[in-house]
Amino acid sequence: QGGDASSIPVFSVGDRLTEKYLTMETRTRATDLCTPFQKELYLGTLSFTEAIDLESWHAVGISHSYCRVEVNVTDLTGVYSGAGADPSVRVNGTMTSMDMHKKGTGNPATVHAGMICPLNDGKVYTTGRFGVLPSSDGQTISVDIYNGDELLTNLTVPRNSTVSPLIAEAGGLLIFDYELGQSEFFVTVGDFRYRFVTIDDM
Repeated sequence: QGGDASSIPVFSVGDRLTEKYLTMETRTRATDLCTPFQKELYLGTLSFTEAIDLESWHAVGISHSYCRVEVNVTDLTGVYSGAGADPSVRVNGTMTSMDMHKKGTGNPATVHAGMICPLNDGKVYTTGRFGVLPSSDGQTISVDIYNGDELLTNLTVPRNSTVSPLIAEAGGLLIFDYELGQSEFFVTVGDFRYRFVTIDDM
């Protein structure tokens, strides 16, 4: 889990999986924006019945407990290299909690993630890979691109696409690639990369 056990629910004898949840934290008390998971967190469950007086060995298959998201933005316009620029994204369409069966629960969440320019070239910005909890029924993942408090554009996969609805699933991987000012963006879902041309620029 990356060395931080504080995210893992604590279990006691007699506890039920349905009573334990993984929950996102809010950035501050004054906002509803959630903080993404930055460390690896895995979950595996196994049900079995065995005699209590015999030794046993069990292999538990584990996978990522949350959906991994990465947003990459190319800025050839100089918006993010200007004075006071504060590049960030907000991911919509996830939930604030997840039960131990990897189902999204709680309330709808908006997850805030800052971006950095790892090459210091003032052009390519990324959130890096971070975790969000699974979507609930009827939700669709979308990404808002921000500079400070200014919404620059929204990346939403149209409902008539081959990957619609685009949802967050435990163990999933979603990578968004976008160039500021363009009318297209790309989404990598697992091993497949899709191109969309339906951005409504603000």
